[in-house]
Amino acid sequence: MAGWCCCDLWEKWDEWNGDQLAVGSASVRSQSLRLRAHPSLLMWLNGSDKPPPPEVEQAYLQVLKETSWPNPTVSSASQTPAIFSGPSGMKMTGPYDYVPPSYWLIDTKHGGAHGFNTETSPGPAVPPLNSLKKFIPPDHLWPIGEVWNFHAGSSRFKNLEKYNAALSAQYGPPKDLEDYNRKSQAMAYDGERAMFEAYSRNKYKSTGVIQWMLNNAWPSLIWHLYDYNLEPVQPRTCRWLFWNEKSKRKHSYSLFVRRSQHRSRQQYVQACEGSDGFCARY
Repeated sequence: MAGWCCCDLWEKWDEWNGDQLAVGSASVRSQSLRLRAHPSLLMWLNGSDKPPPPEVEQAYLQVLKETSWPNPTVSSASQTPAIFSGPSGMKMTGPYDYVPPSYWLIDTKHGGAHGFNTETSPGPAVPPLNSLKKFIPPDHLWPIGEVWNFHAGSSRFKNLEKYNAALSAQYGPPKDLEDYNRKSQAMAYDGERAMFEAYSRNKYKSTGVIQWMLNNAWPSLIWHLYDYNLEPVQPRTCRWLFWNEKSKRKHSYSLFVRRSQHRSRQQYVQACEGSDGFCARY
């Protein structure tokens, strides 16, 4: 999926003046000519977090037509409909923060396993101990405090309170740093696996999911599969994802669904019936 990135001048159209549209159109032309023959390109996005205004989208679409762009073109990666081209068929609904594994199968309005979710994750992803010790001073490693929060996100993601409350409720209050890290690895694994399995199980109704994000550009406690030090944040998750993708090429795989994740027996049965292979309760 190629296209315009978010959060800069090229998505702040109300601030454009002068030659921004000409430069933007020339950029689309350059990228289309460069990428149009690439075998791995799924689509082109004329916007990231929101669609461009009609005159900008029409200019981009004209360039893509002139350059014979061969793949689908989408107004943006979000669910906001474009004034010119209409609905995008995408959603960018998070949740970006901790949710229980059952969320991905139960939710039908937000980030659950339906539609094409272009940006989502179960939130915090605490690195393994050897990586934590590289960016958190020894006297601040435990208990969790402001130094940890400095490496979390911003706004409502500025700390790990929600995640830590869920960890304590599910695995028991951590006794020390080693105990916390071990439990956080287990919880992150459970969350990531649930997300990918739910989208796989609901195929045809859930058309795609993209993990936010692959890695961070600085030492962080949130939103990555491997951290700044190139350490897999959930080693078991990475191995499971590799095994799952590899095995699907050969045969159906077993889908294990926690009975406790479903509020009723009916939801559990529906989850099992939707799996590609066998479903076992544990």
